[in-house]
Amino acid sequence: MAHIQKRGPSKYRARNRGPDGREHSRTFTRKGDAERYLATVEVEKSRGQWVDPSLARQTFGAFSERWLATQVHLAATTHQKVRGHLENHLIPTFGDMQLAAMQPSHVRSWIAEVLESGRSESTVLSVASTLRQILNSAVDDGILGRSPCHRVRLPRLGPAKKRPVIDPVEIIRLANEIHPRYRALIFLAAYCGMRWGEVAGLHPDQVDLKRGMINVSGSLAEVRGKLLRQPTKSDKRRSVSLPPFLCDILAKHIEQHSSAEYVFTSPAFLPLRRSNWYRRYYKPAIVAAGVDPALTFHDLRRTCVALAVDQGAHPKAVQERLGHASIRITLDTYGELFPALDEKLVDDLNRAHFEALAASPRPEPQIVVSSEPKKTPEPPAQQGVHVERTTRFEPATLTLAR
Repeated sequence: MAHIQKRGPSKYRARNRGPDGREHSRTFTRKGDAERYLATVEVEKSRGQWVDPSLARQTFGAFSERWLATQVHLAATTHQKVRGHLENHLIPTFGDMQLAAMQPSHVRSWIAEVLESGRSESTVLSVASTLRQILNSAVDDGILGRSPCHRVRLPRLGPAKKRPVIDPVEIIRLANEIHPRYRALIFLAAYCGMRWGEVAGLHPDQVDLKRGMINVSGSLAEVRGKLLRQPTKSDKRRSVSLPPFLCDILAKHIEQHSSAEYVFTSPAFLPLRRSNWYRRYYKPAIVAAGVDPALTFHDLRRTCVALAVDQGAHPKAVQERLGHASIRITLDTYGELFPALDEKLVDDLNRAHFEALAASPRPEPQIVVSSEPKKTPEPPAQQGVHVERTTRFEPATLTLAR
């Protein structure tokens, strides 16, 4: 039973028993505040919204560490990214703050400080997503009644910087300039749109040259210096069809440069590490080929989209080829590469209208019979001439105006 104890001249202790069966208390300097507190507690218990105040006194840093340890569903690279968010952004700001003390105003102030420091909107959105997940878990665990992120507005992303793509001639030039054992890798990335981890982790058994198909079922990731196999992004497996010319190139490559575990390897037949490969082989080839120096490996994936759009591919086919979880992701990421679709739609609508117009029977001209007597048209007025009207059917007489 909830009750209030007077502990001194201006000291009132409100005591109540929570749904967990334990007694809880809180001290106030005014009796009215203690009564309002107990009334609020009873309402929260009746609504199932009561939280143990002692749990909310733990720090954000301690809770976030325990939370991250339970996120066993995260891929290794995602786990590393979230760890970076905590260590570089969230722990330095909120680490020593009790969960109960965190307010939406603290979150808004943190967002403003990060943006003022020069960080991009995308960085703020990514880190804020991690913060929201952690605090939502605190709500789900009954530690907080409401997340401090509730109704906090995030900054909007600015216009995305236009990334380069290359045409088929430049693809050949780049493939000819890179080390011969990675020539097939360039063609595979540009014509199949595979991610770096999917290419680096490609196993020979995943390549079916007879059917002209690659089964993309995993990727190779480097986490804190260790190479780990993990599922594809969004855990979406897919089959990617190969152009016939690429089947011939891959057949020669597998015969000369592949190991039993990996299609693409280092000169010592070891798995590829992205940073080493990028510095030793890719960047020098970019310079030698004379293509846009800003072209990253991921831009070869963008190049694949551009080539598909030029050939009239439907966005759904592009989505399946890239392995996106939804077509919305494809259009949000590569929407600027699809302007021809709207132009084609306008042309098709215009053609459909005129085809229907040509096939429709033309209406017969209608003759309207009027019962009123036909009026004789008046002669045109001439400058300096006065028209004198006569009666009956006599013609009008032209006279000079006075």
